[in-house]
Amino acid sequence: MTRARDLADSADKDITGTLAVDGLTLPDSGKAIFGAGNDLQIYHDGSSSRIVDAGTGNLLIQADELIIRNAAGNETKADYTTNGAVNLYHDNAAKLATSTSGVDVTGALTTTAGATIAGGDLVLDEGSPEIIFQTGASHYNWMIAAQENVSNTLEISSGSQDGDYSNDTFTPRLVVNSSGHVGINATGPIYPLVVVGNAANHCSAFHVATNGYAAALFYDSSNTFRGQIQVGSGGTGYLTVSDYRLKTAVNYDWDATTRLKQLRPARFEWTADGDDAVPVDGFLAHEVQDIVPEAISGTKDAMKDEQYEVSAEEKDADGNVTKEAVMGTRSVPNYQGIDQSKIVPILTKALIESVAKIEALEVRIAALEAD
Repeated sequence: MTRARDLADSADKDITGTLAVDGLTLPDSGKAIFGAGNDLQIYHDGSSSRIVDAGTGNLLIQADELIIRNAAGNETKADYTTNGAVNLYHDNAAKLATSTSGVDVTGALTTTAGATIAGGDLVLDEGSPEIIFQTGASHYNWMIAAQENVSNTLEISSGSQDGDYSNDTFTPRLVVNSSGHVGINATGPIYPLVVVGNAANHCSAFHVATNGYAAALFYDSSNTFRGQIQVGSGGTGYLTVSDYRLKTAVNYDWDATTRLKQLRPARFEWTADGDDAVPVDGFLAHEVQDIVPEAISGTKDAMKDEQYEVSAEEKDADGNVTKEAVMGTRSVPNYQGIDQSKIVPILTKALIESVAKIEALEVRIAALEAD
């Protein structure tokens, strides 16, 4: 062993064996260097303390229990346990911890535009990523899921699970598909907005609270206003645009009585009502189509293709998709519709014609009686 007095001169010393010291003091930028090629250096540069690994391989810190604390030793920054959790702390409180099932976050998980991951976006990938909200194991949850295997559909669902997601029972409540169609309680919306009620007395129900304002506005593909639903204290108005500035070739001289006599009002029952059906008054759409075509939508006996789920996707105990959902297409009736308000002008004109005839007959009768 080289004694301390031998190290006092300025010459470099090579030490073979063990160097035992009670303390080692190095000045600023004085380095403790390890490795034949200055691979590892530990020093203080006057501003910061540095551990510099410039060699090949990895810098390894080996410990069964590794804890990082502040200089005073009274605040934990992070701890690492063999076969256990890795915990990250804020103000001595654990905020992020690994677990056997993933990562547990205490408090809010927030990303900002300045984040380095995807520009501040929260990105979920692989299969059908899900965000699940719960108040505790086996309690009701909300889930946001990007259903990559079902036409790139985004779902917000409610339901419950058993704690490890192996027996998920989520029901889609809001769906946005790849076509931009939105479904409320509807899994496969084929129109821009589809609303399905979840109770017998709330079938496709909207609750709108307004004070004389429009509850819904309707525009055509050229963004021209075409009508609105307006709710006020006096009731609900279903208004279609009728401004004279949108009309041309206005004609008041036409025969309504002849067309009125072609209409065939009927009494019928709705098949969907089954044994509870009661007779109602109305028209059969295809019988009105040639007389008042603007009142009718669709074509008699038309069919359309409808997408449906043949079999649902299956997951394993870890929530991984083991079998993708299978979708199919089937042909279903494309029913005709009728806007009976479009018949009102014919009724009104026919009544005017009838009143004119009645008044003419009254004049003739009065003249005969006078004779």
